[in-house]
Amino acid sequence: MRRASLLMLFLLAAVLPALAQDPVKVDPKHYKVEFENSGVRVLRIKYGPHEKSVMHRHPNSVAIFQTDGRVKFTYPGGKSEERHQGRPGRMDAGDQASAGKSYGQRHGCYSCGAKDATEASRQEAF
Repeated sequence: MRRASLLMLFLLAAVLPALAQDPVKVDPKHYKVEFENSGVRVLRIKYGPHEKSVMHRHPNSVAIFQTDGRVKFTYPGGKSEERHQGRPGRMDAGDQASAGKSYGQRHGCYSCGAKDATEASRQEAF
C-alpha cells in the first residue's frame, strides 16, 4: 500500500506541472476558449496596457493579431525578448521546433503598449 501511495505521488508530481502550463488554466484573465474539440481549440487572448501573464506554454499554433502592439516575452532563467506583433490581421505560425520563438517553451508575457493587445489563436488541443 505504501508503494502504491508513493507511486501515485510521483505520478502526480510529474503530471501536474505539465497541466499547470496551459494558459487557460493558469491565466484565465487573459486567455479564453472560444471553441474546442478533440483536435483543436481557438483562444481569444487579450492583455490590457502593461499587463503581465504567469509562465505558461502553447502547443503548435497559429496566431492572428487583432491589434498592433509590442509584447515582451520572458523565459525561465531570465532571458527575455521584445517583439512587435505587427499590424492587425497579421498571422504568426509556430511550432514547438521553432528556434527563438515562445511556442512550446514556457514563457511569460508583458504587454508593453498603452492600448489593449488582442489576438486569436488556433492551436492543437491540450
